[in-house]
Amino acid sequence: MQPRETQDLPHRTGMTQLRLVTRGLAAFVGACAVVVVLAGGISIAFFPASRQVIDLQSGKRIFAARCASCHSLEEAAGPRYGPSLHRIGREGGNRIDGMDAEEYIFQSIVDPSAYQAPGSTGVMPENAANGLSDDDLLSLTAFLCQQGGSVRYSNLLQLPNKIPRRMAAGSVDLELDSVERGRKLFLGKLNCAKCHSLDPIPGSDLLAPTLATAGRHSRSYLEEKLLSPSKHITPGYEFWTATISGVSHSGRRLPAPAGMTRLLISDGDDIRVRDFKDDKLDREDDGPALYRSGVSPMPPCDGAVSKEERDAVLDFLTTLR
Repeated sequence: MQPRETQDLPHRTGMTQLRLVTRGLAAFVGACAVVVVLAGGISIAFFPASRQVIDLQSGKRIFAARCASCHSLEEAAGPRYGPSLHRIGREGGNRIDGMDAEEYIFQSIVDPSAYQAPGSTGVMPENAANGLSDDDLLSLTAFLCQQGGSVRYSNLLQLPNKIPRRMAAGSVDLELDSVERGRKLFLGKLNCAKCHSLDPIPGSDLLAPTLATAGRHSRSYLEEKLLSPSKHITPGYEFWTATISGVSHSGRRLPAPAGMTRLLISDGDDIRVRDFKDDKLDREDDGPALYRSGVSPMPPCDGAVSKEERDAVLDFLTTLR
């Protein structure tokens, strides 16, 4: 008979191996847990835990639907009511000391009167963010940050709680009869639709800016445009006068090849585009051959309608979103 210790040896060896394997597995699991915790910590540092959803494609769609009628993303785009947002993702971070691009863009949307872009003359509607959820605002901001820059999500996700929305001026109760009366005045007596389209389709703003989204502006701003249209002329819609061979031609100036002046001339129902060679234009006393009138072609409406009719037109315009 073999000694008892010798008989137990295989059993004890197996137990020892089992303990070693178990300890090794525990060490491996522990190491994995450390890696997971570290990875989670790093992830949270760059992408904080949040229920917000940021969708760049959604931001692009929102821009096209709500912003593109005034703002272009092209560097050499034609005149729009608002400034070009080409490379705003980079330039936005350089405009206000201590403010990054995410914060600058987000605040410009939710509080449009907080800042005005250099060289801008337009007035962004105070209620530009109305109807947009926090997810919509973050998606739109992220899309704009990508124009010449990149998105820092850890900065972006903090903004809805950091920057409150600006509340637009008190609302006005509208009566359906007044809105309908204003629509008829717009299309009929005042003949506003001859120049101002209610269609956002590109090309419908040839003679004057489209009013398809006029209701996003404040009522006081719209009233000022009706009473004093020359006070703030939308960039690109100023009237210019060129004189050649003693005959003056006035119209909206359009982009033209170098050495040329191109005017969109409207005379009643006749609309035409004329090109003039700059070296053929008449000059008087060595002055400029091309003059900007500084007067809007749109006549003030105060003499054309009563105050009640003007209020009805304003009621109609405020419904256009």
